[in-house]
Amino acid sequence: MRYLIAISSLLLASCQAETHTHVLNNVIFEDQYEEIAKIEAQNIHLKISSIGGKNGVSVKAAKFLEPKNLKITVEGNCWSACASYFLPVADEIFFKNEPLIGFHWSTIMMYELGKRTTDKSCADKAYILYEIEKQHLKIKNLNYGLWKETSNRLILKDFEVTDNSYSQCSYARLNFDNFEHAMWFPTSKQLQDLWGLKFKGAVCADDYEACTRTIDSMVPEGESVSVVVGDKVYQSFGTME
Repeated sequence: MRYLIAISSLLLASCQAETHTHVLNNVIFEDQYEEIAKIEAQNIHLKISSIGGKNGVSVKAAKFLEPKNLKITVEGNCWSACASYFLPVADEIFFKNEPLIGFHWSTIMMYELGKRTTDKSCADKAYILYEIEKQHLKIKNLNYGLWKETSNRLILKDFEVTDNSYSQCSYARLNFDNFEHAMWFPTSKQLQDLWGLKFKGAVCADDYEACTRTIDSMVPEGESVSVVVGDKVYQSFGTME
């Protein structure tokens, strides 16, 4: 009997130690969350390349992943919701082949810019996402003020504040039109110093010239977009056919 118990314990420990590898090369929508939510393993290796997705779905996925032993490998891109919500919940991060890590507005920026009420009085659904995002940053000891660094580099022009009298919430309505520049691609040093992110590898913005060529290849030919690479503004006119 003791022998059987010992064997069962070993098998259980082996199952718990197994790492499930999940590949996500897409925009983060409900379908992507549902696939992630099916993972039963406690150890997850998420291989991701994503230019973002829906905030609510991404925060929900990050909340599911946070208690796991999560390793994230980024190859290609991790922008917007991918960078803001997935990277903060990882226990280990590896940037493979110098990916583009990009930020624009987030729920934290929306509520910080538009805050007119006390936190306790606000019960909006989006505000709950904001609270979850804050909690994830706190768990990993990441700098809450990255939203200011992002806003300063993108150069916020103007915005409207929406008041929800029912939930007693207020927040800034933000989109690309509210900023001079569309995206901030920080360097490795900026991710470490300004956000406190720990990772292995390097990012695209570490090599300005190579990174701008990468950005050009992602912008359709004939179109133009202004971004910030590190602390340098770059106007891309695109080379993608």
